[in-house]
This record gives sequence, C-alpha cells and structure tokens, in this order.
Amino acid sequence: YTVQCVLPINLFNEKIFLFIWFWFLGLAAATLASFMYWVSQLGLLSLQVAYVKRQLRAIDPGKKDGKMVRRFLEGYLRRDGLFVLRILSKNAGALTAAEVLLGLW
Repeated sequence: YTVQCVLPINLFNEKIFLFIWFWFLGLAAATLASFMYWVSQLGLLSLQVAYVKRQLRAIDPGKKDGKMVRRFLEGYLRRDGLFVLRILSKNAGALTAAEVLLGLW
C-alpha cells in the first residue's frame, strides 16, 4: 500500500487549533470582565441606588430622596428585582425599564 504523507495537513490543523485556542481565550477574558461588571453593579449598594435614581428621574424628573430609594431597594426591589430591571433595560430599552420601575415605585 502507498499512503500520502499527512504531515502538511497536521501543520495546517495546528494553525487552525491555535487560532481557536486564542479565540476561546479572548472569549473567556470578555466573559470574566462581564461577570465582574455585573457583580460590581449588583453588589455595591451605592451603585444600585444611583441606578434606581437615574431610572426614576428619566420618567419623573422630581427629586428622589436617597433614603427612600435605599429603603425601596432593600425592602421591596432587592437584588433579584434590580437584576431583572437591568436585564429588561438591556433587552427592551432603558425607557421601558424606567416605566416598569416607576410602576413598582
């Protein structure tokens, strides 16, 4: 039997897998950065209060007291509600999320 040498194909495959490896490395870095961003946004109470105040002022420009917003966040909305609002803001728009938040307020 005569078989053609597959060494050139292996070199080509090596380049493809090297590119894929670096692609996955970049995706992992982007995922880690996104995860750290979400943890910081949902973990720090001052950022949560600022986000809710900003969303409420988008619909109703009246002054919102920081203590009232904090009490609303800690007692009613909590982290899961804020997470849902942020996802809603990303997918449906900030105005829609602000209207939902105003309805909850």
